[in-house]
Amino acid sequence: MTGPNKHDDARSSRSPRPARAGRVVLSARDYLKSTPGQTAEQIGPAAENAGNRRSSTPEDAQTRTCGEAVAPENGDAVRPQTRSNRPQRPSARPSAHVTERPASRPAERTSSASKRPANRTAPRPDAHPAGQAAARPSKRPATRSSARPAPTLYAGSGPDQNPLRRIVLVAGVVAACALLFFGISNLFSTCSAPPTEEEPAAEAEAESPPTPEERLAALPAVETGLAELDLPTGTEPQAFAPAPAEGSAVAVQPVLSDASKAAIDQAFAPFAENDRSFGFALVDLGTGRGIASNVDAVFYGASSFKGPYCVYFCQSQIETGLVTRDDFVTSGVMSESGVFSSQGSDLIGSMIESAILFSSNDTYGALRYDYSDDALAAYLEGLGVDPALAYDTWFPHYTVRDGVRLWLNASEYLSSGTETAQWLAGLLERDETSYLREALKDEGVQVQSKPGWSMESFENGEYNALCDAGIVAKDGRRYLVSVMSNIPYTTSNVDLFEVVIAAVFAARGDLA
Repeated sequence: MTGPNKHDDARSSRSPRPARAGRVVLSARDYLKSTPGQTAEQIGPAAENAGNRRSSTPEDAQTRTCGEAVAPENGDAVRPQTRSNRPQRPSARPSAHVTERPASRPAERTSSASKRPANRTAPRPDAHPAGQAAARPSKRPATRSSARPAPTLYAGSGPDQNPLRRIVLVAGVVAACALLFFGISNLFSTCSAPPTEEEPAAEAEAESPPTPEERLAALPAVETGLAELDLPTGTEPQAFAPAPAEGSAVAVQPVLSDASKAAIDQAFAPFAENDRSFGFALVDLGTGRGIASNVDAVFYGASSFKGPYCVYFCQSQIETGLVTRDDFVTSGVMSESGVFSSQGSDLIGSMIESAILFSSNDTYGALRYDYSDDALAAYLEGLGVDPALAYDTWFPHYTVRDGVRLWLNASEYLSSGTETAQWLAGLLERDETSYLREALKDEGVQVQSKPGWSMESFENGEYNALCDAGIVAKDGRRYLVSVMSNIPYTTSNVDLFEVVIAAVFAARGDLA
């Protein structure tokens, strides 16, 4: 309990306002500024609060804490009044922020106002001004803590108070703006840049030299016939062209390059000894131009003659209607090699297939026996071929020139489009053995051919043979190729012979 405030004498010089009688009315402003638990008389009427208000002193706070009324100097007793405290209002709206204060940290020290008992005595309204001043509340709410509030983290409402989050957001915005600026500038630079020139590699590919087929296709087309085909003589490889038509300008003759000559000589070099020789001819059937060497030398044709003979049989017998592929052979024959055909057991079509696909000597011999050689001799003479071939056994000797004329006729027939011609062309495309097809397999060609071969003979090599002839198609061009030799058949000789064929075919580049 404390006595009168030592400063009350100085304050008593002020003239207090007279107290109003009756009920005290508070303004909304005074009510909001009041401390929870104060009565209207303690706050003072609205009219009195509108005037002078002094600041609270430490003695006033002590007086409020102890809950005692100070006796005024004039001796008037202060009538204690008790009133149940109204529910305290929170000093501030509950914050949505989450405090960073740990759960184990003790609670903040409560202010002196929170220690005030729920029921307290208050001075009467007509008490001494010093007593009124002691009971007047301060501006700070009683429930508000004097301690500094703890820092909070952003919990989703209100402005973001986390500095790290702000830094991250600002950095993200700056990065997005930079990327956007870079993309726009790159777009403008691409649109405004001049068109790039083509790469040198692309230009080199576009300017690559044309293939032999493309150069030959640019030349005037000539219908190659037996009359126009004039193969050169001599043993040296050389290029040629058909004789110009009457009244036309003299055609420029192709020249075989030194490189092509050297390649052909090098390919034949392994056979240059022991009286080995060969002859060849290559003709572009679109222009009549070609390369030839030793075309008049006579070689043993062996089975290579089976191809031209089957063409003859189809043309003269099947196409004329004398026989069909489903007819039986008329008789069975015997020979030193055995039975060519049993009585009435083989069809003509199957015998031709066996002669082409598997180079069967038996079925070929049966056809030769049953049909007259005189008819074959007349056929050969009509092609400009020596008719004596019809009587020179069933496997005659003949020249490259004869072989070119036989296959020139075969080319015209195979491309005629008849049913029998297409059937025979299919056989010649898939025969079991073809040196031309094997030698040119990497050239992407289609080959129709019939080869011939014979092992080493004891009659001074008279029946030695490695040869092949036929039609080679590549990129829309058709070439007639015939290569003959007196080289005996062995596996190693076949490989070397195919090298000769490849060198001859590569020389076609000199024709245009």
